[in-house]
Amino acid sequence: MVFTEFSPFFLMLAIVSLCSVRSWVIMTGIAAFFQAASPILIQGGGRITGISPGYVLLTVGLWHFGKICLEDLSPSKQRRAAIVINGRLFTLILFTVIGVAGSLFLPRLFEGQAHIMPPRLGLDTGITERLVPSSTNFNQAFYLVCNLLLSFLIYAFLQWRLIDLVTILRGVMIGVTLSLCFGFYQLLSFYTGILWPADFINSNKGLGQAYEQSFAGLNRMSATFQEPSIMSLHFLTAFGVVGLGLQNWRLALPILLALIVSTSSLAYFGLAALFTLWLLLEFPTRGVRMLWPVSLLSVLILLSWAVDNFFFDGQIIETMVVKKFEGESGTSRLNADLFALDAFLDTYGFGVGIGSTRASSFAFTLLATMGVFGVISFLVLMMSCILYVWREPTKNARGLLFGLLGLLISWFIAIPDISLPLVWLLVGAAMSNDLIVRNRPSGAEGT
Repeated sequence: MVFTEFSPFFLMLAIVSLCSVRSWVIMTGIAAFFQAASPILIQGGGRITGISPGYVLLTVGLWHFGKICLEDLSPSKQRRAAIVINGRLFTLILFTVIGVAGSLFLPRLFEGQAHIMPPRLGLDTGITERLVPSSTNFNQAFYLVCNLLLSFLIYAFLQWRLIDLVTILRGVMIGVTLSLCFGFYQLLSFYTGILWPADFINSNKGLGQAYEQSFAGLNRMSATFQEPSIMSLHFLTAFGVVGLGLQNWRLALPILLALIVSTSSLAYFGLAALFTLWLLLEFPTRGVRMLWPVSLLSVLILLSWAVDNFFFDGQIIETMVVKKFEGESGTSRLNADLFALDAFLDTYGFGVGIGSTRASSFAFTLLATMGVFGVISFLVLMMSCILYVWREPTKNARGLLFGLLGLLISWFIAIPDISLPLVWLLVGAAMSNDLIVRNRPSGAEGT
């Protein structure tokens, strides 16, 4: 095990998160935006593996939970109410059980019968193999359990009134602010030649880091993430929370600018889809009050189009939007999705087990790996969370709603990964029946 240059910063996050449950939630929100980093690297079997800092901080959350449970055993202290498992939490547990069981049994059940695209190889390689069990199945099963634990902790702490929705969204806002600073510094570093701290930001050597990617002479911003599309998922989620939900345009505008200059197709298609959903959901109640943000976005689109045409001969919009699916990248993604569909059919709808294969998007990856039962449980979970949050009229709940919609849009367009702490942080909030806490967190602040 090797400590990276990111480990001192992570140690600071861990120390602060030990102070209270609220501190842990905020620090986890911050750590979720440092997806390309890892505080430690584990070497074994000829491979290097890192762990996302958001998942490493999960150990602190479990420590808080265990400490609270032990305190409740004291006869001199009033016990907290037992945690009630509602339908949304039960569905997440069911989804996790399906995924973990599938990762253990499906690769063995259908070994040699289905063709898969190895997850560790790029989609553009087009390499396929016959299904065999691998260590990646166990790795992804581990992350499924981590996702469940993270969402459960948020669910439990909300139910116990130790945190509120404001606490969760504050962590997201601080995290995206730090990531934005690094993102714009990355562009400055590219054009001026000043040092980019890759050993700090991109310290997870187990991932294929793409911070040096460029297009038409432009550096493709990846900020604190592995590559631009992963950044776009997190920034679209944050834009949904901060801009469309909380209406905090001082922070939303830099996020929007970062998405525009990212030259990421996901950012452009995702913004269009998320903004359309926002108009459809909010116009019946807000009406003319939506005129200012609509006008602002229209001006930014026109400016972006003018800059692209004047400086880059329209290459960015033509390549990343108009002809996205006609080039080599589009062909590779389509082939990966077709292979995923074949894997689904070859296993009679059961899937090949999570970690066995990947496609270009989460939808096809989920279909190929967890089969029809995994897809149904996931859709039930997400739809029930969104419908529950939609019924809450507060601005914070609206932030959570459009954050969830932003990440779902991104997931289903281009991101096949399930190991994203930010996703499960927000899902944990949306699962809780105590989403809107009317009072401040209780006196257990120091737990």
